[in-house]
Amino acid sequence: MFPVLNTERLRLREIRESDAEALFQCLSKDEVTRFYGQDSLENIEQANDIVASFAKNYLEKRAVRSTRISKWNGERMLRTNQI
Repeated sequence: MFPVLNTERLRLREIRESDAEALFQCLSKDEVTRFYGQDSLENIEQANDIVASFAKNYLEKRAVRSTRISKWNGERMLRTNQI
């Protein structure tokens, strides 16, 4: 089971399929992806594929990718984190 960590202002949790739209909104911008060394996403299916790969890597114990959520801003995704 993926751990959920809470603070007064933030929640750190697994990235879910419901986060794909927010991930797409971020990773479809050239000014963001130029720092990631990847091309910008062109469609939501690519974001869904990324979310699926995060889940697969976690299940295979290869990597942990989580998201930071703001409790004060409607549970909005702030960023992703990799361990």
